[in-house]
Amino acid sequence: EYNCIKVPVFSKPDGEFFKKEVSTTEWLTPNTMLEDPYELRTVYVGPSKTPGAEEGLFAARDLKPNTIAAFYNGIRRQKPADSTSTWQLQANAYKIFDPTNKHGVIDILSEYQSLEKYRASLAHKTNHSFLPNCEFGEVIHPRWGFVPCVMTREHVKRGDELTVWYGYDLDYCPDWYKDAWESSCVSSGDSDKLKSG
Repeated sequence: EYNCIKVPVFSKPDGEFFKKEVSTTEWLTPNTMLEDPYELRTVYVGPSKTPGAEEGLFAARDLKPNTIAAFYNGIRRQKPADSTSTWQLQANAYKIFDPTNKHGVIDILSEYQSLEKYRASLAHKTNHSFLPNCEFGEVIHPRWGFVPCVMTREHVKRGDELTVWYGYDLDYCPDWYKDAWESSCVSSGDSDKLKSG
C-alpha cells in the first residue's frame, strides 16, 4: 500500500560487451574496432584543418571547459634512453607519457594508427597547435585503466577541431613542428603590427 520497498527488475544485457583491458608491453586489445561509447558522444575523426595533417579530432557536440573529450590507449613501453634526441623520428609520432610509469610511454603502433585497424580510443588523432583548445590530462578509464586523456581548456563548439600543445623541445623536434613554430611567430608578429597600426 505504501510502496516503500523498491524491487529491482533485471533484464538481459543488450548491446556491445565491454570489459577491463589494461594494455601491457606486448598486448593491446583484441577488440580494436570496439568504439568507446563516451567518445562516440564527444568526438569524431575527420579531415584536419591543421596544415600538413591528414586527419584530426573534432567535437561531436558543444564541450564545456575541463571536459574529457577522448582517451589515449596503446602499448606500454619504457622510454628509450635517447628519447629526447629522437622525438623527431616518425617512429615516435604517436608516443605519449604513461601516467603509471614516469619512465614509460604509451604508444600507438604503426599497424593501429589507421581507423581501419583501430577505433577503440581516439585521442591519438588530436593534432598540435601552439594555441590549443585542449590539453593532456589523466583519467582512470573503466576499460583501459589509468591512461592519458584529452581535456578541453575552453568552450569548444560542435564541429571545432580539438588541438593540444605537443611540447616538443625545439632543438629535438620534427621539421613540421619547427615550421609551425616559425609560422606562429610570424602570425603573431603580423597581428601585433595590425594592432599597433
